[in-house]
Amino acid sequence: MAFLSSTGAWRCPVVGFTVNGTFVALYGQEFSSIGAGNHANVLEVGDVIMTSDVPNGNWSALVNTWLPNHLDSQGQTALFLLNHPATSNSPNSFEYGIDANDLGDEAGLRAMLDPHA
Repeated sequence: MAFLSSTGAWRCPVVGFTVNGTFVALYGQEFSSIGAGNHANVLEVGDVIMTSDVPNGNWSALVNTWLPNHLDSQGQTALFLLNHPATSNSPNSFEYGIDANDLGDEAGLRAMLDPHA
């Protein structure tokens, strides 16, 4: 069970559910929506990605500003899970931020996401 504290931080007792060698419990949150360039999960970060800080679909703000300032529960760079990492069969052929106004070309996207893989 996860819940939001009054400070906007996630409080989640997942550590107690991890079973060494069998199951790793993680908590996370989804960012963006399919209509705004697809969506992804950010794992193990205690702060909520607020739309006032990172507008829906603003991948550049998430990757370049928000994530570097919000480390995971171990103080490391947060893991980032792309929910639909291909344009084939993707609604409206959206890809993760690949457009002229966001993260640039595929090579730029890979370079920015690499630390989160």
